[in-house]
Amino acid sequence: MRNIIAHNSFAKNPHTGEILSRRVKARGSLQLDLKPITHEEIEETANLIYESGMEIVRFMMSRGLEPIPRTKPLRQAVNRSQRARKDRKKD
Repeated sequence: MRNIIAHNSFAKNPHTGEILSRRVKARGSLQLDLKPITHEEIEETANLIYESGMEIVRFMMSRGLEPIPRTKPLRQAVNRSQRARKDRKKD
């Protein structure tokens, strides 16, 4: 069920209100699967995913592997000025 929640998109039938899980496959030919899924199944799976993540964090913290808060961005912001774009094109 986790893969359905994480990888498929959802649609709601406007006439019946039914929630459908949409899966697209493209191996050799394009295939589209629509399978009904209940709101309760989505919520139950989302809670399971959340609780699993929290268990991983608790386990890591019990071993002294706390996440280190970032104090600076991972990379510098891109200069989007017209001159900077021209300079990048020259390279």
